[in-house]
Amino acid sequence: MDKGEIEKKFPGDWAKRDDNKYDFRHESGESYREVDENRVRPLLNEFREKYSSRKLLVITHQGTARLVIGNLLGLSPEEKMLVDFPNNCVYRVSYLPHKTEITYSLVGLGESDKGYIKREGKTE
Repeated sequence: MDKGEIEKKFPGDWAKRDDNKYDFRHESGESYREVDENRVRPLLNEFREKYSSRKLLVITHQGTARLVIGNLLGLSPEEKMLVDFPNNCVYRVSYLPHKTEITYSLVGLGESDKGYIKREGKTE
């Protein structure tokens, strides 16, 4: 559903979600906090424990990707919600014991840089 359809079917939910995206939980879903604590962090711990000397390819949706990037960089919940992961973006993460380095490329646009793309203000 798009924003208009959500507002029509669940009046007021979009505003509640926008006010606290990390903790907002729709009646039939999960909050970002729940996904972060129950799935993303345990998965990252497993990666560290079992695959620290290997290269991994992780393909995911934007919401999960922002949690992965945010955790690797030690971002706060609010900062995690500002990590942008457009459809044409590929992040490369070099995770080392003493530092984490992230680069991104916007496929087809030829744009790349160090760090991560940050959305300003409230997110959709």
